[in-house]
Amino acid sequence: MPSCSFCHEPGHRIQNCNSSLIDMFENCIRYSAAYDYYLGLESTYLQMYLVSLNTNLLRAIGYTHNIILKKPSLVQQDNTRIPYNIFIKQFLIHYLNVPCSRHIELINSLSHGKIAIYSQHIHEFFLRNHIRTNWTPSTIATMLLSTRIFSIELKIIKESDISYQLDECVICIEKISRDKYCKLLCNHSFCSSCIFQYIETLYMSNREDAACPLCRNTITDIMITQANYRSCLHSITKIKNIYKMNTHLYDDDDSFELRISYFPIFITEHPQFIQMKYAFCVVVRMFVIFTYFECMFRIILYFFKNASSSHNPNMLQI
Repeated sequence: MPSCSFCHEPGHRIQNCNSSLIDMFENCIRYSAAYDYYLGLESTYLQMYLVSLNTNLLRAIGYTHNIILKKPSLVQQDNTRIPYNIFIKQFLIHYLNVPCSRHIELINSLSHGKIAIYSQHIHEFFLRNHIRTNWTPSTIATMLLSTRIFSIELKIIKESDISYQLDECVICIEKISRDKYCKLLCNHSFCSSCIFQYIETLYMSNREDAACPLCRNTITDIMITQANYRSCLHSITKIKNIYKMNTHLYDDDDSFELRISYFPIFITEHPQFIQMKYAFCVVVRMFVIFTYFECMFRIILYFFKNASSSHNPNMLQI
């Protein structure tokens, strides 16, 4: 009876294996491809992650997508496994050549607490593989959260496309000025400051997407003028940097281990962590030195008292 070379269960081959580990690790590969996209590493991170996985595991995942490792024992004279390299490249093509919206959807589905944990894991992965980078876990987390504001894009339009009689903003009930004009795909116009304040309110309320205040269509693009671009970009950056106090650091379904490992990040990723560490070391050293001299002073004082009492006949010895 045939047995699977991956799960070692009888009755089927690796081509037909339905182990739960296959789905779990394939999901990890999808997230690694999304990390690669967000960090702009051009397949470097995903390739390192694939190479770190077991070959039989990759074979089992590959069969589900018709990615087959042929002749794994074939070795070239320079000890380069040509079939294995082609096998990894096929994985890279399959998981990276997908719409960027799929990567964004994957990362945006993660909670802020998980983003912090996974950023720490990515940083440790770089260190284990001797990849030198100036990125810290907080830097990686910032890049992964860069599209958290509902994936809204700014598009510049010409001022000639703006109607001469500017509409009235339904949010502030005032006439829209040319330097604050913005329009949505549903052709509803608003003041840029008003619409971004509205989006910020939705963002703080943990809404899944932003909807037009009038027609409730999902806001995907905001059309603005060139003169208003910097102001709108600043508004988006401000919203992205908001620390949402009303959200939990972790979801209820997160494991207790994730909760515990999250807290050191608050200390290690503090902007003045290095200065705090040196200051703490100096204080500890001063305390140790002070304790040492105090002990030495008490010992010397004790010997002096005993020596003076033994040589002075008039002193009562107890």
